[in-house]
Amino acid sequence: MNRIRFGFYDQYQDSAFDARPFSITGNEFPKVSHYDERAGANIGGPFKIPHVYDGSDKTYFFVNYQHENKTNPVNTFSVVPTPDERNGLFCLAKWGVPALFEPFSNPSTPFPTVSDSNCTSGSAQQVPLNNVAKGLLGFIPKPNVAIAEANQVQNFLLQAATPQSSNILNIHMLHTISAKFNVSAGYNYSGSHLDTLGNFANVGGTQAGRSQNLDLGLTQNWTPKLVNDTHVNWSRSRTLVLSDNSFVNNIAQQVGITGGSTDAIDFGFPNIGFTSFSGFSDPIPSLTRNQTLRFLDNVTFTHLKHTMKFGGEVRRIQLNSDSNPNPRGQFTFTGLVTSQFENGNPVSGTGNDLADFLLGSPDAAAERFEANPNTYFRSWDFIAYAQDDWRVTSKFTFQYGLRYEAVTPPVELFKHIANLDVNPQIASIAASGVSCPTCAALVLPGSTGPFSGVLPRALVHGDYGNWAPRIGFAWQPPIKPKTVVRGGYSIFYNESIYNTLATSYLAYQPPFATSGTALTTASNPLTLATALQQTGVSSTISNTTAVNPFYRDGYAQMWMLGTETTLSKNWLIDLTYTGTKGTDLDLLRAPNRAKIGTNQLETQNQLTIPDAVSFLYDQSGANSIYNALQVRLIHRFTQGLLFQAIYTYGKSLDNASTIGGTSSVVVQNDTNFAAERGLSSFDIRHQVRLFSVYELPFGQRHRLATHGWSEHALGNLRLLNIITWQTGTPFTALLSGAASNNSGTGSNFSERAEEVGSPNSGICGGSASTFFNASAFAVPAVGTFGNEHRGSIEGPCSFTWNISLTKSFSFGGSRERQHRFEARWEVQNLTNTPVFTGISTSLGSTLFGHVTSAGSMRTMDVMMRFNF
Repeated sequence: MNRIRFGFYDQYQDSAFDARPFSITGNEFPKVSHYDERAGANIGGPFKIPHVYDGSDKTYFFVNYQHENKTNPVNTFSVVPTPDERNGLFCLAKWGVPALFEPFSNPSTPFPTVSDSNCTSGSAQQVPLNNVAKGLLGFIPKPNVAIAEANQVQNFLLQAATPQSSNILNIHMLHTISAKFNVSAGYNYSGSHLDTLGNFANVGGTQAGRSQNLDLGLTQNWTPKLVNDTHVNWSRSRTLVLSDNSFVNNIAQQVGITGGSTDAIDFGFPNIGFTSFSGFSDPIPSLTRNQTLRFLDNVTFTHLKHTMKFGGEVRRIQLNSDSNPNPRGQFTFTGLVTSQFENGNPVSGTGNDLADFLLGSPDAAAERFEANPNTYFRSWDFIAYAQDDWRVTSKFTFQYGLRYEAVTPPVELFKHIANLDVNPQIASIAASGVSCPTCAALVLPGSTGPFSGVLPRALVHGDYGNWAPRIGFAWQPPIKPKTVVRGGYSIFYNESIYNTLATSYLAYQPPFATSGTALTTASNPLTLATALQQTGVSSTISNTTAVNPFYRDGYAQMWMLGTETTLSKNWLIDLTYTGTKGTDLDLLRAPNRAKIGTNQLETQNQLTIPDAVSFLYDQSGANSIYNALQVRLIHRFTQGLLFQAIYTYGKSLDNASTIGGTSSVVVQNDTNFAAERGLSSFDIRHQVRLFSVYELPFGQRHRLATHGWSEHALGNLRLLNIITWQTGTPFTALLSGAASNNSGTGSNFSERAEEVGSPNSGICGGSASTFFNASAFAVPAVGTFGNEHRGSIEGPCSFTWNISLTKSFSFGGSRERQHRFEARWEVQNLTNTPVFTGISTSLGSTLFGHVTSAGSMRTMDVMMRFNF
């Protein structure tokens, strides 16, 4: 009916009804008290203003508002120093066999051995404490988890609840001007605020976001066969991230770290990274304000058996940011400094990352900040497309089309971006060990590079040949049982990559910013106090990131072929093959490296470009391939039951650095990109999904409880089941600790292990403390790369069974105006099955092979909805 309708709903979850979180250490811990309440209301219908406007037959509106308050439970396990270790005492595995040595001593001089009753061997080595390290150590909590078994490592648990709130508002209006013209308007708002926590209670921050979208549309029905749809759309988002220490505590200055940003918004903890202990870092403060203005036009024309669509779109994109990527510095401790050395390389089994920290001697340091960290990027996006849906016969439909998209790489309004023009032959030059001071040059917008020629203002040339054909068909062959064959082919381009390149690689670089990286050396050892002043000081080029000026945006070719067969009146079976091939995907390199086999303490001094720091270089050139076969069995909704069963077998391979949305992977061997090929980070080999809706046999039109109180109580009950089981995504074992730079090249902590056996414990892995066979990996021979393929470790399987029970009934008013009430009880992870979400794959860490985190256990919520 043409009347106002409104409704409201409330959904509530409380930890009192949830299961305890899974303990990866085996210890029992209390539940963290938390809740989640989401309430909303909506109203819609003909738009009327009494005595002013009556839009009963031509103007309609819809308004929806939702507010959510929740607290997020935090159950984070960490490894922190023991009381002895906090005092510089490190247990020896065997009396009289030292493991820690004074930094760069020649011959190697062990730290003094003392008696320690807390050690199994009865002895420990005493390491002196650096004042800066002592200051930071005061912020690291003491252990609060008892060691329950011999191979347990995590000894600290942070339990807390962080608040979060959000508001969502949607307003839409539709007005009919005439039989040929309709206008529409829509406004969407979303705002949120949440607190965040790191590994420790004193490491946290806040995040506030706001996004808005306004859409104005005009639909022109020129004839029954010709329709034109035009829209103007504006969207804007704003996100503010702050550390709890911003404007309050300059931690770096308090403990004695010099260098880094002095801006009050950047106050907080530096980024401290360990091999075997849990690192910590405050959130990086940032303010992003992105805005897009779009004009879209689409024409639909129907002629005989053809339905044709033509259209285009123009976008003006603004990316505004106020943020320093690494304002407080990043310090990495691996155990290299306290290792014993033979021929300039660390001896296995010696050194300790925490001992390095207590001495105030990092293995590597980096920084990246700017006094005025505001960037204003602008770009255009042009889209055009044409498509024809041709119904050739009643049994055969053919669809074909072509799409073209051209994106201009973003330009910075004030030209505050920089790039490096790198010699294309640098990989082979580095492999030969020849010094090449001219192999890279700093270039600014509009300048001329020695290898790439004249560069555009964006410093990256656009890729304007992105034609994307689309082909599809559906055919019902004259066979029994009834079968429909479907197939298709299409191409999709990753045009948005240019925004990432501009904001992450070209902004915040010298000469507009302070930036640099450094590895410690015997002749110029890094210290916590002064390492940030040592990064890039002696280098003419201190840029830490760069992009190939002829970068090509990657694209994916997708194809599918499937059949749908009707087995009976209520049963269908689908068989579908899908393939995807990625081309020109990202390769992230560290080209300024030393020759393989270089003395690890001399890597920094032997870089191919001696006057430049080690930098990351993003280019296209990687590939991927994905193939999958899916079987789907369907039971249509009859006699109160709907059922689907889906099985998918798939495999994905690639040698890309950033595919799948995971963290970037730096190429291990810069002369052998093919060695990067392995299982994709998102590869899932087997997946089974079951979905069912069952309407319980009570109430009207059912067998039982057809009238009276039993019909009211038991009628309109529906049970929903969603069951998913799948194998895990793969992991890769990386060298860490003193062996991080085992090749001597300085390949940015991306070196893989030597695989000497099978690492996998069955298809789903092992226990939380021994998930995979850690002895299957070893450190390669010094001066070489490991033979492990990416993705050699099969990740943890997951099983989830979610159910919901819904009861609904109508009440009050006439049949046309009845009100409706619905109540729903939901259970996630009904079987309370743990799902491991984090695995330590750092060879050299005491956590190697351990599960580091797990997903939530069983939770419940209740939702009630009223519609009037």
